[in-house]
Amino acid sequence: MQYFIDIGTSQNRIPDYQEVKTCPVGSFLSARYKGCALEQAKGILKVYFKLKKKHKNKETKKPEIKKISMKLDERFFKLEKGNNFFDFWLKLRNPETQEWIEYPIKNYEYAKEYFENWELCSFIEILQKDGKWYAKLSFKKTVELKEK
Repeated sequence: MQYFIDIGTSQNRIPDYQEVKTCPVGSFLSARYKGCALEQAKGILKVYFKLKKKHKNKETKKPEIKKISMKLDERFFKLEKGNNFFDFWLKLRNPETQEWIEYPIKNYEYAKEYFENWELCSFIEILQKDGKWYAKLSFKKTVELKEK
């Protein structure tokens, strides 16, 4: 992501998919993973350019990636119901070998309502906090609005 942010800030533009093809950083990553990083960087750069435009006279600090976080769509993960001691199995695609790596998940009481009454979104976020890795799941629910 930092590579794409650096391109965007140095050239004062939002990078496009062409940069994915020429990206020298993390050569073991597939084009899909680099494309995913590009999409995250685009979101960060859009906010950066909006702030830069709003504060024309002030210097806007270039975004620096300090906390590792990856937003992955359904091409990179699967969440399957467990049929043993674990409630779910999270499968992540290995960026080097493209094989699936399985992680067991034991659900907690508070989250059971989401799995039962909500729909899992088509993306997850993998993030590192205090030296540990976490999978952040997002859910959506259709709500009927009533007029008063």
